[in-house]
Amino acid sequence: MTLYLFFLFIFSNVFCKNQEQPRIYIRVDEELPLSTILFTTNNTITYRLFDTGRNHNSFVRYDALNGHLLLARSLDREYLCSQHACSCTQCQLTIELIEWQIPYRLLQLVLNIDDINDHVPTFSSKNYQFNLMENVPIGYEISLEQANDADL
Repeated sequence: MTLYLFFLFIFSNVFCKNQEQPRIYIRVDEELPLSTILFTTNNTITYRLFDTGRNHNSFVRYDALNGHLLLARSLDREYLCSQHACSCTQCQLTIELIEWQIPYRLLQLVLNIDDINDHVPTFSSKNYQFNLMENVPIGYEISLEQANDADL
């Protein structure tokens, strides 16, 4: 019961009083190594990850000793899009931290995940044969079938 009241107290303070919560946008490349530092919080304020059910906190871990927000799971943009975890036009994950002091305030970090060229284009055939005239101008286009590339 005490835990429920504490959560209710935090919820009412965070969501009812603080409609304008700070939001910070961070650009990161997909496929970063695990434990990459994504963000560092202010050392004078203690934060904790806060799961509201609408965020993606499972992708990070927070080290309260030094204020580092670290990557805990692989960020593969193509996989996230295939799972509808983000939109394919702009891949964003929302991370939420709460200030662990009164007044409780929520800090939203929005990770904008940039696509890197980590997939090789594929063709339906491994070999193509075509005739090309001698002395064609630079930039002459050769017709090939369409290639598929998993990168967005």
